[in-house]
Amino acid sequence: MSVEMNNDGAAPVATESKPEAKAMPEELKKFNWGAFLLTWIWGIGHSVWLALAGLVLIFIPVIGFLGSIAFAVYLGVKGNELAWKTGKYTDVEAYLALEKKWMIAGLVVVALGFVLAFMMGAAIVSMITGGMLNGS
Repeated sequence: MSVEMNNDGAAPVATESKPEAKAMPEELKKFNWGAFLLTWIWGIGHSVWLALAGLVLIFIPVIGFLGSIAFAVYLGVKGNELAWKTGKYTDVEAYLALEKKWMIAGLVVVALGFVLAFMMGAAIVSMITGGMLNGS
């Protein structure tokens, strides 16, 4: 808070000084793969609480799936800006190194998901075809 003096002789006026919003560095104006792939988990890690909306969208029938994809794209596009504005980060290089780790973690989670889905699909096909061949 600061005190400003008036030139007309009136009593001083107290004003709230708001902190300046940190300017978005040019290096961060790019797609954030960690935010896109790990939406709400990434949001918790970066104190971007808006990202929890993606978790809520999952539970809405029919439109939840499309809404979750749209929200993931939004976080991918705006994630760096949202995280930078939290004020947790001051060094661009350190932030980019952290985001690289988030991207790798997201890719690992997606890859594991594909492997698990393939294994489950193969097991189901094996049960169906195995049952048919054995006459069961």
